[in-house]
Amino acid sequence: MVPSDSITEQQWNDLVRRAASFFDDLTLKRGYQYFKQGKVSRIPGEESGDRLLAIVRGSEDYRVELSLDSLPKSACTCPVQGGCKHMAALLLDFAEEYNAPLHELVNARSSLAMKANASSKLSIVRRSEEQHVLEQQALRIPEMSVQEWNEWFQLAVQPYENMHRNPQYAASALRAVLDPKPELTPAVEMLFQMHARLFVLAKLMNPYRSSEHHFGSYLPYNTDLAASELQQSIVDYFDKRLPLEQEPEQWTRVKQSIDYLRRGMLQERPKDRLCYGPCYYELWASWVSPHLGAEPTLLREELARLEAGKDEFGDTLQRTPWLLARARMHFYLGEDPEAWVLLRQVSTLEGYLTYELLYYPAELEHHEQWERMVVWLKVIGPLLGNRTQGVFDNYFGFWESVAKKRPEAEEQMWEMLVSMLPGTRRMYEQKLIEHGKWREWMDCQLSMGSDPLEFRVSELQPIEKEAPELLLPFYHQAVERCILQKNRSGYKQAVKMLKRISKIYKKLKLEERWELFIAAFTFRHSRLRALQEELRRGKLIP
Repeated sequence: MVPSDSITEQQWNDLVRRAASFFDDLTLKRGYQYFKQGKVSRIPGEESGDRLLAIVRGSEDYRVELSLDSLPKSACTCPVQGGCKHMAALLLDFAEEYNAPLHELVNARSSLAMKANASSKLSIVRRSEEQHVLEQQALRIPEMSVQEWNEWFQLAVQPYENMHRNPQYAASALRAVLDPKPELTPAVEMLFQMHARLFVLAKLMNPYRSSEHHFGSYLPYNTDLAASELQQSIVDYFDKRLPLEQEPEQWTRVKQSIDYLRRGMLQERPKDRLCYGPCYYELWASWVSPHLGAEPTLLREELARLEAGKDEFGDTLQRTPWLLARARMHFYLGEDPEAWVLLRQVSTLEGYLTYELLYYPAELEHHEQWERMVVWLKVIGPLLGNRTQGVFDNYFGFWESVAKKRPEAEEQMWEMLVSMLPGTRRMYEQKLIEHGKWREWMDCQLSMGSDPLEFRVSELQPIEKEAPELLLPFYHQAVERCILQKNRSGYKQAVKMLKRISKIYKKLKLEERWELFIAAFTFRHSRLRALQEELRRGKLIP
């Protein structure tokens, strides 16, 4: 509020609400006593905008700075934290300038409670009338289109628009759109439930997609909790088969659903918490593609509509989902090279979805299309880039699956592992161990200069059991690196590994060779007194 020659009714009501929120009743009444006793001395020369300044006399003089637009930003030199009687006195002094009804300010809390009570009674009547209208409209749900469903959802959740977006909001909004619905056929029920949950999910996330409150993929905790629960409930619905054989007339609503989801998906930014895109893909994968058979018409139509999205949405079109969706349609049509071209394009864009690439081998594994799966794995491997270990775990898990059915594919798996180094280093090493390729594993460690002490004893035990001789160069190389540190810590590590070397020589029944080595080693480093001391402490030399 900016002080002027007059104060409007709206400004006064806002000020009373702020005072009721900031001050308690007792503070307002004490402030009124100070004001009536003339203890407020304004400092008009230093006031500006919504900022008031005054000296208020109490047990001593206190300097008060009052922010009319944001009372919590006010300050007073008295020891009271928060709203004090000196601030209240200054606020009443300001109100008197405009001949405002001071009793409303002094009794701000009770005044607001009376208004709220009257408003609440009126609201109950209105809500009752609105609820009756909604229930009457709900009887038409079986005949409504998908667009009409969403319009009805908006009316149904209107009473909850001012609630914080949390699990309570999600539960209330979901009840509002689901409780009034009549009994529906199985296919309509599944479609309606999916759209209802999707609508509430979008309502949860939309307040955080504006430029002013943009959280990207990170939502406030309670909102994120509610969104995650809703997303899981949507996935659960897609796990069930849509009974289109029994209700073929519902293909119309399926196509409407595709149109609705496509429009939302093509405008979702990849850095946002996605809402429409996952539902679009699940709809095709779980409810549409199982019914397509050899009929490509719907797929061709969808490709055309996706292409048209470039002109329809212009600068608001998001290229990542646009490319991914077209790739998915080409995949369903068996047009793999066309899909690969699009996926290579999308892999260069910011925020592309790595896990979308893993859908293709998963689908091919499900349908046991092993030869096609091998080709797809070779294509998408380089597109994974430098991703998390979990991505590589899934990707090479598909290779393992296909190699069990087509043993000749195992060699190609190893080629991919090597070609994707260093990103796949941990996976490569793990696979070498799993497949008992001890020499290759050791060559990998030696070439990368790995330190044996970085590994747990249990990790090296399989090699020590199956091929202990391979560990000797690994330990010998590491010992020399430790000696080059020329410090006590390095010498202690060297002795620790020399003890392991001694055990391996003994296991290989090469004790004489060990004796020759340790003698030569001791002589070569005879000038390093600290090393000699550590060797004696380790009982490696007398």
